[in-house]
Amino acid sequence: HILHNCNSNTRYSQFLKPLRGCYVALRHIAAGDLITMDYIPHVYCMSTPCRRETLSFTKMMKCDCSRCRSIDTTRAVPCPGCHPRKKCSIPDSIAFPSGKKKVRYALPNAEGTEWTCSHCHEVSDRDVVFPNQEEGSSLETILENHVLGLLRQVGDCNSVDDATLAAKLGGLGKELLGDLEA
Repeated sequence: HILHNCNSNTRYSQFLKPLRGCYVALRHIAAGDLITMDYIPHVYCMSTPCRRETLSFTKMMKCDCSRCRSIDTTRAVPCPGCHPRKKCSIPDSIAFPSGKKKVRYALPNAEGTEWTCSHCHEVSDRDVVFPNQEEGSSLETILENHVLGLLRQVGDCNSVDDATLAAKLGGLGKELLGDLEA
């Protein structure tokens, strides 16, 4: 029996043994350690609330692994104190850093209601981190849904070369930007 863990130590692969598949260790597994896998695809880039909602809906379980109990780094955002915004846009120099300017990130608390910057120590609530958002349509949720949609279109990134990846994505980047501007 292989248990679920959002920071699993194995993954299932059909590429090593075609038509049969096998479990592959992602890191050393010591004698006596539990063998774990993630029960949902693309768990590595999902936020804790998204993982928990998906597991609850698809597997009828609540995950309480160490990753779900720790700070959710997938929800880090450029600190609003260190990098002020105009409306809901993040300046291109921060969103796409070139290496010249260091981006300072704020991380959410366990409840996901406040973000704290480890550099300036500013504490910001959701309205400051994601300004001008209508109730129920968080920029965070929109971005996460688009990332997961892109991953579903691409499939297993480990088996796709850059040219194939670019062809599969096509105009999806433009769609994402269009939805965010709307």
